[in-house]
Amino acid sequence: MSVADYFTPYTQGSQQTNDLDTGSGGVILLPDQPGPFPHLLIGGGKPSRAFVMNRDMMTSDDQHINTNGQVNNIVQTMPLGGSSFDTPAYFDEKIYYVAVKDVIRSYALSNGTLIPDLPNSFGTHKYGFPGSTPSVSANGNDNGIVWTIQNAQPAVLVAYNATNLSTELYDSAQAGQRDQLTGGVKFVVPTIANGKVVCGQPKSPFGFWSAWLRHGGIVDADGRQFQRPVLRIERR
Repeated sequence: MSVADYFTPYTQGSQQTNDLDTGSGGVILLPDQPGPFPHLLIGGGKPSRAFVMNRDMMTSDDQHINTNGQVNNIVQTMPLGGSSFDTPAYFDEKIYYVAVKDVIRSYALSNGTLIPDLPNSFGTHKYGFPGSTPSVSANGNDNGIVWTIQNAQPAVLVAYNATNLSTELYDSAQAGQRDQLTGGVKFVVPTIANGKVVCGQPKSPFGFWSAWLRHGGIVDADGRQFQRPVLRIERR
């Protein structure tokens, strides 16, 4: 096995000096995109930037690093709201990031580039270190819900409308101790499978917290109906 390609930011010298490594965040591979570069990946790190790269040739001149200029020769360099220790999520032509000391944000994809700061593209719930890796549940391309876990004491599971992040559908602290998680775990990711959301947590006899999930309308633990896509909470 050998290295096929690589990218180094032109700021690598100052990043090395100040412990701002690019590799602190995860990488996501996008489905084929319209535009000149159909095969893209996105990754970010401590410098508070996301890098959009052509998987077929990471730098436009195939030189891996621009040592003479003030730009990275990649598809796009996108400022983030803080350092990235997370892996972004993808749903319905949007990328979701939760950076350190920032709110959740979505970036629309258009012809293979990211568009920031559109209406309803950010939440109000602020996350400390290390941010959060979001997960998405949906019925195909409908009723998308973005799930995050706030690393706090206690940790908080939060659900957002994927098309309007200003709409927080649920958080596990809103019903007192009924849905309360235990302490936070760094880098824990909410996992959705078979109609359940599962969260790892410490100091629990079972180690996990789960909730039943129903899309197409919310039903809370008391059976009340709401006109928005979210979930039924039943702690197991």
